[in-house]
Amino acid sequence: MDLVSLAFLSLIVVLGGFVAYWGDLIGRRIGKKRHTIGRLRPRHTAALITGIAGGLATLLAILVLIGVSEPVRVWVLEGNAAREKLRAVQQTLERTQKEIRSKDAKLAETDQKLERTAGQLGQTSQRLEDARTSLQDARSRSQQLEQQSSSLSGQVSKFSQELRSASTDLKTTRKRVEELRDRARSLETSNETYSVEYNRLSQDSLKLRIEIDGLEKSIGTLMKTSEELAATKRQLEADLANQAQAARSEIAEYERQKDQLNGELSNARRDLATLKNLFDATSTVPRLQPPIVLRGAEISRLPIGSSLTRAEAAEALESLLMRASQAARDKGAIPRSGARYAEIVEITDAAGHPISVERQKSMLVAAMSAQRHPAVLIATSILNAFLGEPVPLTITIAPNPVVYKQGETVAEARIAGGRPLHEILVDISSFAREKLAPEAMKDGLLPVQGSPEPLGEIPLSELLGLAEQIQSVNRTLRVQFVAAQETRAADRLKLQFRLR
Repeated sequence: MDLVSLAFLSLIVVLGGFVAYWGDLIGRRIGKKRHTIGRLRPRHTAALITGIAGGLATLLAILVLIGVSEPVRVWVLEGNAAREKLRAVQQTLERTQKEIRSKDAKLAETDQKLERTAGQLGQTSQRLEDARTSLQDARSRSQQLEQQSSSLSGQVSKFSQELRSASTDLKTTRKRVEELRDRARSLETSNETYSVEYNRLSQDSLKLRIEIDGLEKSIGTLMKTSEELAATKRQLEADLANQAQAARSEIAEYERQKDQLNGELSNARRDLATLKNLFDATSTVPRLQPPIVLRGAEISRLPIGSSLTRAEAAEALESLLMRASQAARDKGAIPRSGARYAEIVEITDAAGHPISVERQKSMLVAAMSAQRHPAVLIATSILNAFLGEPVPLTITIAPNPVVYKQGETVAEARIAGGRPLHEILVDISSFAREKLAPEAMKDGLLPVQGSPEPLGEIPLSELLGLAEQIQSVNRTLRVQFVAAQETRAADRLKLQFRLR
């Protein structure tokens, strides 16, 4: 027992003794004077006055305690409600502490992710250095190949000169042979005195013929060697070009991966700083209500046209915020003073610099004005929002092209007829969930994050009608799911069915 409680009990005991003594004293005095009230006897009058005096003294003591001691005043005025409120505050404190521990764990996990991303960036930088070393080696080899190519080009030029010289000698020799043959034919008609000269000329002609054959073989060998050298030169040049192209492609890929990792690291740091600031701003508020919107859930979207003016873009942004505020109010959000049910909040960039709400809106308006094709504005929750508080928003801009034309086939299924209706309904639902939805998102439809029907839903009456048509046929049917109208990326998918 603490000193305050002990002092309070002691004071109660003293006050009780004082009230008893004072009441008895007043009763004795009144009894001696034998006062009466109405038809009461003197002793009854004395007892009545003694009781009233004791009650008033007790009331006075209670009022004094209420005025002097705050714990007594709280106990008298609130009683059990104070204990219940204390218990609720204690429970709230425990939940808040658990939530703080959970968010601290998430922050630690985010820090680990950042460290892993930094490690990947270091590995990519090392790979880039290796690629640069490989490129340097390839350049050195390229210079060696160019020197070999220059040497081979000199040899080819030398062989070409020898070939031209041999060709000239061949022409001269052939011309001389023709002259000798003409002379031999002219000498055949002469007398026998020229027969010796004729035989000598014939031998010279035979020797020249042998020399011509040797020269022709040499020319053929030189031509073949020249062709092989030219082919070797072309192959070396092609190999060098391929190696240089492969090295440039590898370096470009490393640079792209490095830029991508740098972008992801910057985005992660910016998101971490934003979440930390929002957590610091909201961690002191006890979360006693259930969540109404989860982080990343879509609140509203608004398709916009192309080439908007800044005024039209600002009007579109304001319209989206009004839609998001209405949707947040329907979910149970309550705004703070002078604000909407859902509103853009101040965030920070990767360097830790704050980005005000007005600057974010200005950046969004500029981005919308620069769009040259239809787009869509999507408002999503940047944090978990609980019942009774506003929803913090972030706005993104996404392309909104035409994904399906009216009557275009989205997906096709094979379903067996002649079976119970519930089995056919199960097959249709499974196909729509496992095949149709992923195919539509692959084609470019933008799902509504956080919605149980992210792309749209098939009316139950149409689904039952389709199942009954399939059931009426005792064979396997091809069921084509086609777009009922022209559908852009941000539209809800409406379907029609064809049976084949």
